Amino acid sequence: MGGEDQVLEDLDIALGDPEVGLGAPDGSGSGLSSDDVSDSTVGNLNDDTAALARAYPEKLIGFMALHPYAPDVIDELDRCRTDLG
Repeated sequence: MGGEDQVLEDLDIALGDPEVGLGAPDGSGSGLSSDDVSDSTVGNLNDDTAALARAYPEKLIGFMALHPYAPDVIDELDRCRTDLG
């Protein structure tokens, strides 16, 4: 199993068990700082989230991710609302 099916299985496990965290594999949080997230990473994350939500509408609701200090944050917000749904 891989790809989208693995993501859904991991989400089912994490959401069904309050002891399982959604952060880094060691349970220490996201493992990312704001320095680790580039504008293109957030854009790709939003594209991937929209694709997964469209593929599994009975299981997932997509939410956009925006970096508040990104120079194009308003453009990405508009793109997510209008292009990605």
